[in-house]
Amino acid sequence: MKLGVLGCGRIASLHVPNILSIPGLEISWILDNNADQINSLKENFYLEDVQSYGTSDLDSLLDDNTLNGVVILSSTNTHTDYTCRALKKGKAVFVEKPAGESVEDIELCYSTAQQNNTPLLTGYNRRFDPTFSSLQKSFHAGDIGDPVFIKLTSRDCPRPSLDFLKNCDTSGCSLLSDMGIHDIDTLVWLTKAEQPESVFVQSHAHDKVMNKMGVDDALMMMVKYKSGLIASIDLVRDSVYGYDIRVEIFGSGGMLSGDPQREVSLRTDQAGRCNTSSLLYSFNQRFNQAYRNEIEHFIRCIEGTEQPLITAQESVLTAKIIEKGLESWRNKTVAYF
Repeated sequence: MKLGVLGCGRIASLHVPNILSIPGLEISWILDNNADQINSLKENFYLEDVQSYGTSDLDSLLDDNTLNGVVILSSTNTHTDYTCRALKKGKAVFVEKPAGESVEDIELCYSTAQQNNTPLLTGYNRRFDPTFSSLQKSFHAGDIGDPVFIKLTSRDCPRPSLDFLKNCDTSGCSLLSDMGIHDIDTLVWLTKAEQPESVFVQSHAHDKVMNKMGVDDALMMMVKYKSGLIASIDLVRDSVYGYDIRVEIFGSGGMLSGDPQREVSLRTDQAGRCNTSSLLYSFNQRFNQAYRNEIEHFIRCIEGTEQPLITAQESVLTAKIIEKGLESWRNKTVAYF
C-alpha cells in the first residue's frame, strides 16, 4: 500500500517512523515547500530514495493510480484544501487535527469524503491510546452509572517556542483552539456527541514574556449539559515536572480515572518516605503507541475492514465547542448553544 506524506515538520517525525515500521506500507513521496525540513526528514529516517516535491506538484501526484492515500501533516491552514483535493481524486485521507480552521471547513471536508465515498480520518490520537480507550469502553458500558463530573487535565511539557505560540493560530487563544482541542474531542467522544448547554472559559498569562505577548498559559473551561453533567478542562502550557495528562469520570456508581504516565511504574514505600519515577517528558513519549494505532486504523479504513473512528458529527461538534469557548473567552461571560 502506497501513501504520500504532505508536510515534513515536527509531527511528521512521529508519523513517518510508524508508517515505515508497518509491514506492507510504502511512502511514495514527501511534499513540502521547506527544503530544510525535507532534508532533515530524509536524513533522520533514511528516506534518500523517496522522491520529494513542492506543493505545486500535488495535483499531478494525486493522479497516480497506484497511490492509495495521503497523510496530511502540514500547517492547519492548508488542511481543508489538501484534504478536499485528495478526496476528489479518490485518495483516502489521514489529516492531523483539525481538518479545518472553521466549522464550515470541517463540514466541507466530510461532505467531500461522503460524495466521493472515500475514507477521511482526523487524527485525534487520544482515542487510540490504550488508557483512554479502556476508560471510554468502561464508561459506555455503564460501569459507573450516570455521569456527574468529567475532569480533563492537560499540562504541556516542554513549553513550545514563543514563536510557535505567537503564530500557531489566529483565534487569539491558541491554548484553547490548538492545545485544548484534544481534550474537547475526548469530551465529545465520551458524551457520544451530546451538544452542551453552555461553556465558560477563564484564562491568564502567568509567564511575564507571554503576558507581554498577550498569550495565555493557563486556562479553565467549564462545560454544562442539559442532562446535568458538568465537565471541566484545565490547560497549562508549561509543566515543569513533566507531561501531565489526566482524565476522571465520577458517576452515580463509581469513578473511572486515567492517571499521568511515568517513566517506570515502580513505586518504593519506606518508613517516612515514598519514591516514584518522573512523569514522561513530552507528548511524543506519552502517546507514542496511540500514533501508531491511528495509522494502523487508517490502513484498515483504506482496506474497508473498519470505518473511521472519528465521525463528521463529532469533528463538527468539537469545532463548535471551540467556537463557543472562544466566544466566552473574548466576552468574559457564559456562552450558550
